[in-house]
Amino acid sequence: MSEIIVDELLEQMAADNWNAADDILSKGYPVIFVEHDTPKGCVLKKYPDGKLELIKVDIAHEKHTVKLLKR
Repeated sequence: MSEIIVDELLEQMAADNWNAADDILSKGYPVIFVEHDTPKGCVLKKYPDGKLELIKVDIAHEKHTVKLLKR
């Protein structure tokens, strides 16, 4: 998957509203999303307990880096 396709996917995810995410969180599952200020090539992962992680996605090397933003 090319970086351009990933960026387009992340932009589409950012345009979505929180209705589906809130429903998923209320069922005890984490959600992955982006916001307008999320760094390029990264996603945010929010857990039902409020923990928030910044995940850098490197499709070419099939790896990711996680940074805890909120405990």
